[in-house]
This record gives sequence, C-alpha cells and structure tokens, in this order.
Amino acid sequence: MMTYFTEDPAALPLIPMCLTFLPFAVINVYSNYRSSHYVTTSSLNVPRAETVFYSVLKESVIGKEGLTAVTQQQLERFIPTPKYVAHAEVFVRRYRSPFSIDLDIEPAVSRYTGQGDGPEGLNRALRQLDFVQAERYYIMLDETTTRGTSKVVLWFDKQATESDLIQGFFHACAARLALERINNNKNNSTAMETGYCREWSKVISLAHKQAIETVPRVVEVMDQQGWDTTSLFLTDGDLDRIQLQ
Repeated sequence: MMTYFTEDPAALPLIPMCLTFLPFAVINVYSNYRSSHYVTTSSLNVPRAETVFYSVLKESVIGKEGLTAVTQQQLERFIPTPKYVAHAEVFVRRYRSPFSIDLDIEPAVSRYTGQGDGPEGLNRALRQLDFVQAERYYIMLDETTTRGTSKVVLWFDKQATESDLIQGFFHACAARLALERINNNKNNSTAMETGYCREWSKVISLAHKQAIETVPRVVEVMDQQGWDTTSLFLTDGDLDRIQLQ
C-alpha cells in the first residue's frame, strides 16, 4: 500500500517570508555593529581601563633602581580620550589585552587554598606583606596556570570604593607590565622562578609606590579628558569581594 505525502498549504508562505526577513535581519545586525563604533562611552570597563593605563604605564619604567614616573604634561599627552578609545574598541572579534600577562579579577579564593605554592602567595596577598601601606584590595601572582605562564590575580575588599577599584586595577596593571619587562630583559618567557617568584615582592612594592603617586593625577587628567571615573565596570559586582575578619 503506497502512502502519498501532501504539502501543508499553510506552511508554503513560510519560505518566502523567511527569505524576505533574512536580508533585513542581516542589515539590522550590521547596522547595529557599525553604529557601535560611533557611540562614545565614557565609563570604564576592563578593556577601556587597560587601554588607558597601558598608554601611561608603557612610558614608565620599574627596574632594579626603582621607578621613573611620568610628568603631568606627559599624562595629558598619553591618556587617550573616550572618543579615541571608542574607535579602537572590539565588538565582534575577541578582545586582546595590550598586556601579555593575564589578569584574573576576583576568582574563587578556594582555588588557591589547596596544595602547592598557592597558599603562600595567597597568604602574602591577603596580609599585604609586599604593600607599602594597607589597601582595600589584594594582589597575588599565580604561577600554577595550566599554560605554564604566570598571571596576576586581583581581589577587592567589601569596603572598596571607586578610588580603590581604580588604584587596585592600575596597581595590578603596573605589576603585569613590570613582570613582562623582567621576562623580556632575561629573554626567556619562563624567567619566573619556580615557587613564589623572587622578583614579585619587589615588583609589587614598586608598582604600589607608582600607583599611589600616579593614580590621583591619572584620574584628574581622565576627568579632564571626559572619562567618567565614577562609573566602573571592572568587576562582576560585589558578590565575590573579600571581607577579612
């Protein structure tokens, strides 16, 4: 017995409707993509903050003899405007940081409380042993990454303010660039010592001095350039903040 299949007349209009809708959908998506390049956003997220801070930090030097800070006039020249950064922002392709050393913001602390070198670095970070003064953020060097490369880890305290967020992020970026330069000078991507990095204590201390001196002036110039330094999207909120007893 043969079975005959008949087309549902109600389904026939769907094909021309889809063919008609598809070009308009593509045009709409492309228009939104293009319009995003003409929208200037003055708030700070991770890519924008890295772009601004890298422009400042690449002109500074943290070496064995100390650090060389930039002048006020240099800051005014180095810090890009929101409009300039907006034209360079990436919306479709994956964002690539100007720093070669990764930054992990507020991961689970429990990740570093197990075996290995994690507890030592975490202990130093939470006690701020390498800081010049107490802050409402904590920075650690993680050398246990699966790719065999180091990364900087940053946590904020429950009491951290907008100023603490900016200084902490700048401090972490300064340490990242300093570690990059150490590796480049040694011409060895694995120049970091196994275990807790010998260079790290000095790097994080010098980077802290640079942050204390530079960040207030950086924020002042950013405000003049049109940045909104009170609207910060550097973290996913305050749920993962640290509160020490």
